Amino acid sequence: MNKYQTLLTATISSVVTLMLFVLSLVVFSWTVTAAPVNQNDPNTLTYQSVSGLAFMPLNYNATYTKDITRQLLSVMGQVRPGGGNKIFIAPLNLVDKSLLVGMTVFGQDVDNQGEIRLRLKRCDNGQARCTVLAETSSTHVYALGQFETARLTSINERVDNYLYSYILEAEITAIFDSGLRAVRLELVPADKVTVTTTSPIQPWLLDGTNLVFTIPMTKFAQVRVCADAFSQLDNPTHYPMLVVDGQIIPLESKACVVVWGGKLELRRNLNTGTSRGTYEFLR
Repeated sequence: MNKYQTLLTATISSVVTLMLFVLSLVVFSWTVTAAPVNQNDPNTLTYQSVSGLAFMPLNYNATYTKDITRQLLSVMGQVRPGGGNKIFIAPLNLVDKSLLVGMTVFGQDVDNQGEIRLRLKRCDNGQARCTVLAETSSTHVYALGQFETARLTSINERVDNYLYSYILEAEITAIFDSGLRAVRLELVPADKVTVTTTSPIQPWLLDGTNLVFTIPMTKFAQVRVCADAFSQLDNPTHYPMLVVDGQIIPLESKACVVVWGGKLELRRNLNTGTSRGTYEFLR
């Protein structure tokens, strides 16, 4: 082998080595990109804090103070059992499609007869219904003074601003210099949320002697219920209805409703015609 052949062999070998190196980098980059997001990784999470000073009373007769220096929302005087003077509300402005995964509450509780209780609620835009997503209290960590609740990690709520609004509800029954300081929410950004597919669409049918169709459920869930055309029914009083945990929701022809519930039934009255549609579990 002369020097030209040796040089050519070395050049080819270098080119092949470089190509293999570049290919390994591409494969590695694909692997990193495809890796699932750890939704509890602190480096993945974003945070939204709500000051106790942002809460407003549910009852306009409530007597309360907001201490700017100590960042503390407190009630004054005797708290009436069952009264609205102890309830305070703060609306949330969450990024759509983000994933709410954690909540921590901060405050001060020096009253062994009361507590600072906090509820995170999701409220339907289309019906008078609010669902408690998470709840915690100062009594869980009561130490006669400053408190920080344990981080709640069982929320796992995909924010849907099209269907819902979200609020924080504080119930303050602790007095004597007690109060709420802040609530910290933990979210996974929308672009890092792992999306799962929904369940298949299933049919429902009310015909013959069948007056009730029960949607099979094993847990509290979000369900989309759709109705086909009711052109064969005489008038709207013959339309079927959706019953969600005992609450009646009228159905309209060729329309859908999205509800949360633990027991869902389609019902129709006697001497009404056949009706049909579909249902789908969303989460």
